[in-house]
Amino acid sequence: MILGDQYTPTTEMFVYPLITLFAGNILLFLFCQSPWGKRDNSWIDAMWSLSFVTPNAVVLILRLIESEKNEEAKITARMWICSVPVLLWGLRLSSYIFFRHTREDYRYKQMREDWEAQGTCVYYLKAFFYIFIGQGIFSLINNSSALYVNLYSKHDPGNDGITVTDIVGVSIWALGFLIEITADR
Repeated sequence: MILGDQYTPTTEMFVYPLITLFAGNILLFLFCQSPWGKRDNSWIDAMWSLSFVTPNAVVLILRLIESEKNEEAKITARMWICSVPVLLWGLRLSSYIFFRHTREDYRYKQMREDWEAQGTCVYYLKAFFYIFIGQGIFSLINNSSALYVNLYSKHDPGNDGITVTDIVGVSIWALGFLIEITADR
């Protein structure tokens, strides 16, 4: 993809993924502070990998809707090559962490106890900003390359847009994914 030959995303394609990501983290924060969540902030670990999946899924859905009006907005092969591994990794890791979650992780327990000792208001503010908003920001930073591909890839009927680096990238991802699955057993 030549730098000057990019799709121009709509404003919604920037705003809606952010809203989706942070709304999910805010709802999880509210759950964790409820009687059902028992102030167990370690549930954010199960949400971590989903915070990569949801913004990309929102962009793909918006591109699909936009493609009905604009040919250049059609989803490209490069977008699929970038998004499918993110989806597979995110769903696998999230379900793995969710199903093995039996109690509050010791790291989050230590943070919670330290923050509660400083007062209830301090606890809520620090848990909200350090854990839930912080993880949202860090997931956006880590996810920026996939979001870039999904936002700016331009449909070109004569060119699928796949390059050697795309194939190398998927190969490295597949190796890492297999190592992660093996390590989790």
